[in-house]
Amino acid sequence: MKRINLLIFKKRFYLFFIMCLSCFFMNLFLWNETTQFIRARPVINRLKRLSDNNVYLLNYIPEADRDGAITDLGDWERADIASFLLTFQHYLYVGKEHYLNGDDNFTLIAAINSSDIERNVIDKYVDIAFMNDLILLEPSLEIITRFEAEAGSLRGDLSLQSISERHRNEFTYYFGNFLFGLSVSMILLAFGLFSVYLIIISSLEIFTQEIKLLRIIGLTHSKIRKNFECLFAIPIILSAIVFLFFIQNTGFKLIIEDYLYLTLLNVIICFCSKYIIDRRLVKGLQND
Repeated sequence: MKRINLLIFKKRFYLFFIMCLSCFFMNLFLWNETTQFIRARPVINRLKRLSDNNVYLLNYIPEADRDGAITDLGDWERADIASFLLTFQHYLYVGKEHYLNGDDNFTLIAAINSSDIERNVIDKYVDIAFMNDLILLEPSLEIITRFEAEAGSLRGDLSLQSISERHRNEFTYYFGNFLFGLSVSMILLAFGLFSVYLIIISSLEIFTQEIKLLRIIGLTHSKIRKNFECLFAIPIILSAIVFLFFIQNTGFKLIIEDYLYLTLLNVIICFCSKYIIDRRLVKGLQND
């Protein structure tokens, strides 16, 4: 059987290569999108818990020129932004990241004052980090409407986003990427299994006489089948090992969940490969 295995590999090495490549990229696509979704779950779950709170997040995008460089604002333009913030000072708090990352009771956020606005808006330039760390705490519908209306007259894009909207956007983004990675992985899985099918079919055609001889000298159907099962499991396992080394060497750290679903995926591939072999190889042996 070792001689037959070697001949199969030599004559169909390109199919084995395609199979290894398909398995590698299948693992890569699934891992890349799935691990992001898993790692983002705590934040998504927290946003879901906060969705009922009457809190709005400020999103500020400064103007940029054609080359993507941020446009400098004049003194009066910065003064307009400062005046706008002072108008809603009673509702504005700084500490968006603290609030989103664990402060349910608003203990780590602080109301902004005129000196904060002067330091971060009026002096020299508008601090983008400061602007995007602001939240509107428990505003009325009238305040929200007024805020959005007056924000349209400022230089740059200043908008409000509710916690429920943020949760919906985050979930849609990560879950959509997960579905995309899963879809691509399934396509590559089908392509890899099709390679197994082609190798099995061609092997039966090329090595029929050799297999017959092995049966005559006493090698059972079961041993021949197990040999082929091991032969096709090797590129699947090898691709998984190479993928793990690749990820580790790129500086990313795999989490326990990554090992679990990647192991499950590759076990499924091995079982699918085994099923193809049982259906096609055994049938071919019985017809000899």
